[in-house]
Amino acid sequence: MNTIPGVDVQYFDCRILPCYPISDVLVDIDLIRQRIEKTNGVEIEIKPIQQEDNTAATSADSEVVKRLRMSLKNLRGVNAKLVGIGGGTVALFFRRKGIPTAVWSTLEEMAHQPNEYCKIQNLIDDAKVFVHVAAA
Repeated sequence: MNTIPGVDVQYFDCRILPCYPISDVLVDIDLIRQRIEKTNGVEIEIKPIQQEDNTAATSADSEVVKRLRMSLKNLRGVNAKLVGIGGGTVALFFRRKGIPTAVWSTLEEMAHQPNEYCKIQNLIDDAKVFVHVAAA
């Protein structure tokens, strides 16, 4: 017998860039919820399961950013640029403590995909950058 369940549960992983307050995103989500309820005659309950509030971005003039840029240029020939990412890194916990933090890794554009992998050589090269940052 085919039946449609009366309740459906879905989870969404929202990776919000640091420049957007989470409260603003939740307001937008609620507006979408209201529109869907009205259009389709359904009830939707939204409950954030895990939420990490953003912290201020690390300044481009901070020592850690200067050292990382210098190390990347000297060791890898990379002209690094500052970008924000949606989602969590360990940097959040350091920034919450007031510690300026920068994140770097060499990726194969496979994150969060089937058969995700990283190359050992990338790990070694990144470790060299981190040692250079610490020793600079």
